[in-house]
Amino acid sequence: MWSATKPKYAGSVVRKWNIVNCDKTITRNSGLDSVKRTYSHLFGMWWKLHSAPDHGDLLEQDFPRLNADSKERTLWRVKGCYDYSAMLQIALDSVPGATHIVAIEDDVVLASNWVEKILEKINLNPPRPIVASMFSGGRGTKMYGAVGFLYSRQIAAEFRNYTLAHCAEIPIDSLLNLFVKEKGYNYEDFSPNIVQHVGLKSSMNGKIQTITSGKFAWG
Repeated sequence: MWSATKPKYAGSVVRKWNIVNCDKTITRNSGLDSVKRTYSHLFGMWWKLHSAPDHGDLLEQDFPRLNADSKERTLWRVKGCYDYSAMLQIALDSVPGATHIVAIEDDVVLASNWVEKILEKINLNPPRPIVASMFSGGRGTKMYGAVGFLYSRQIAAEFRNYTLAHCAEIPIDSLLNLFVKEKGYNYEDFSPNIVQHVGLKSSMNGKIQTITSGKFAWG
């Protein structure tokens, strides 16, 4: 992902990469372990690795099941929502002067001109609240998931608080849709996509990935 960021933007326009690791430690010989060893000189400067938040007694709770979900899938959904909320807070705290935040999943590829396209979006008619999808997996219609989003700082902070109040109720992508509707914001998007969703394996055992795209276009 960061390899698609041109050097002139590193540490300037793109101030900091915050990587939230869902495990407490980095799995030996994993992709993240390989990245950390290969680019070790960048960690602590432009990149910073964070452990996922302590989920406390989530394991002891019985959350509402959606669509006859299993308890395991329900817990996976709720934990994912809290992790997303933590990621937003980490981004807000790490660069207090940031005007916008980009939130992307780890199984994506960014277009080589992604920074330029985001700057175009930001500078189109400043200042305004922005919640813009970097990826649509729709076929004929635009279907947004939480794969990649550009947020203005105000909306990132509002959505972070909103997730904390509603994480137990619905998945993060549906929660984002509900938040946008309730607050009266409008979704924006990038056409074509500036993110490819290429992950084939889910962190939820047995879950089949259905929203993938091998091109920078509508899925």
